[in-house]
Amino acid sequence: MGTLRYRPEIGWLLQIAMLIFVVTVLIGIANGTKVFGTLERNVLLTHVHAGTLGWITLGVAAACLWIFGGTGPRAANEGFARGLVIALAGSIPLYVAGFWSGSFVARAALSTPVFVAIVVLLGWAIREGRRIGLGRLSTPQLSAIAGLTSLVIGSSLGVYAQFAFATGQQFDPMNIIGGHVTAQVVGFLLLLGMGLIEYWHHPEPTPASWAGRIQVGLLFFGALGIALGFALGQPQAAGGAVLLEVPALVIFLVRVGWSAVRTSWTRAGSARYAAVAVPFLILNVGSIIYLILALFVLNIYKDFSEVPSSVAVTLDHALFVGVMTNLNFALLVRFTADRPALLRWADNLIFWGLNAGAAAFIVVLLANITFFERFTAPVMGLAILLGLVTFTLRLWASPSTRRAPAAV
Repeated sequence: MGTLRYRPEIGWLLQIAMLIFVVTVLIGIANGTKVFGTLERNVLLTHVHAGTLGWITLGVAAACLWIFGGTGPRAANEGFARGLVIALAGSIPLYVAGFWSGSFVARAALSTPVFVAIVVLLGWAIREGRRIGLGRLSTPQLSAIAGLTSLVIGSSLGVYAQFAFATGQQFDPMNIIGGHVTAQVVGFLLLLGMGLIEYWHHPEPTPASWAGRIQVGLLFFGALGIALGFALGQPQAAGGAVLLEVPALVIFLVRVGWSAVRTSWTRAGSARYAAVAVPFLILNVGSIIYLILALFVLNIYKDFSEVPSSVAVTLDHALFVGVMTNLNFALLVRFTADRPALLRWADNLIFWGLNAGAAAFIVVLLANITFFERFTAPVMGLAILLGLVTFTLRLWASPSTRRAPAAV
């Protein structure tokens, strides 16, 4: 095993991601407990984007540096990698602040550097893929490239929407925003979710099998079809494209999922975070399929206004918390493996508090027991905050003499 090329940059991204995630968690606890009453829309949008961009996208960028960055010369790419980190870490917090401000002009202006940084991240991943050899890329690496491509597509729709809002342009926001959200969720996050579950379950690099390539292709083109269906005002096309998600999920479960979920959930380490992410992933895909079929095939709901909020919130939290937060913690566990295990007693509290809290929160939402939401949201949020404090302390600790496993 070699030395991880981009270790400092990964550490910076993870630290900034954790700082921004504090905003998401505090707003989430306030929203769940209603301690300040019903929060205004700008605050809720800040909550969502601090989580999806500040925590998840920066975490994904760190994961990409990890899974692509185990080999090759550092000196040739050092300046580029640092510039990429600065661009992402500098633009995303400002964009999140733009949502807090409520100014459409600020959001439009601040969305542009974020979009450029994301495009550069995709270009870097493609360049690294070509360096490794496209035929030798693993399924997680292919998932990362396809997922970042979906992120660029979805982000372009998001930037267009922000400029349209800022200039007063007339457009159907349900179309553009629907395409933006589905490209990010069904494309970007599901692709990276499946890919990183596989990586943390089986980190040894092996070229992607045909089944793995088909899984990635189905997810990517299914997400593309859903996003274009919404963006072009043809939601029925989205209803057809969602059917591609079903075989992709089946292939993933046969290849990786059933094996990963049987990993010990009581043994500390990154593998158990990947294991517990599997049922949340299944719940998310099931919610997406139900929602789109109920809207555009079965006609259970006339439009999005009739969809119970519990369905949308379940979909979001299953993916954002149950899948992606677990996978970011898996990376943090592995990245800090060469540091003293400060607050070792917190490891199980973080794992079980996060996942039991998220599961209880989802059950309470689906059962429409809103009173208990005030108890489940703080359990989940406090466990996450404990994790952020614990991993920050470990990030800043001096490495021990033993060497941690490097990315390969």
